[in-house]
Amino acid sequence: MNAPTLLQEIGTNRLALFGALVGGLLICTAVLAPVVAPFAFESQNLPLRLQPPSAAHWFGTDELGRDIFSRVAHGTRISMLVGFSVVLVSSLLGLLAGSLAGYYGGWFDEVLMRVVDVLLAFPGILLAIALVAFWGPGLEKLILALVAVGWVGYARLVRGQILKVRELDFVKAARSLGASDAHIILRHLVPNIIQPVLVQASIGMAGAILAEASLSFLGLGVPPPLPSWGAMLNDGRSHLFDAPHLILFPGAATMLAVLAFNFLGDGLREILNPRLRGRSALCG
Repeated sequence: MNAPTLLQEIGTNRLALFGALVGGLLICTAVLAPVVAPFAFESQNLPLRLQPPSAAHWFGTDELGRDIFSRVAHGTRISMLVGFSVVLVSSLLGLLAGSLAGYYGGWFDEVLMRVVDVLLAFPGILLAIALVAFWGPGLEKLILALVAVGWVGYARLVRGQILKVRELDFVKAARSLGASDAHIILRHLVPNIIQPVLVQASIGMAGAILAEASLSFLGLGVPPPLPSWGAMLNDGRSHLFDAPHLILFPGAATMLAVLAFNFLGDGLREILNPRLRGRSALCG
């Protein structure tokens, strides 16, 4: 399915359309955060601390008098940066490892799958917490920790798809014509298994955003004064009853982002899977 056809299909799928629109809005907010935010995210004004939402401060102010709307907008940058970085690096590593394991098999496949089994035996978020706690907080270390636990899902998915595709006739024909292994993998196998990887990447984006918020909530994310939705939730929990807007808006932003990319992934799964598309048409 080419790009124009995919975009047209997304426009007719409610889940995918909602996810694409909200995801696009979040990306635009992240890129234009300095323009969208009316105040600097680190600007403090103690006399205006814990102000409720108003015309001057749309989302209110926090305990240091900082504008919450500005901090949520800049926090979108952190979430989108972490999400896209983790998904991009994890999917590339998973594509490489899974393709080699599925195509060649043998000892490399056995070793890789045992490593994958060991990593999957641990809850991903707990392993990420352990890695960040060992390496120390920081944006690069946070991304590295999430990549360390995120690539295994892509590797297992790609390996399974390669095992099904590598025995098809067009692959045998390319091999009989003298095509190299690299040519077969890059030009024949990967393009034919990329669709489920795209679905996995969209859902993985939601998981990475939620994981970043969780680690930041625990104090293992980006260091202050950089704003993060999870850190804002942690700062606002002590004012849950006297200033609930401190957790309402960063919590809503996190929920909306996770829902958007999950919906986009579900919609892409329906669009790219002919059997599900047929079932959806019958149900409609």
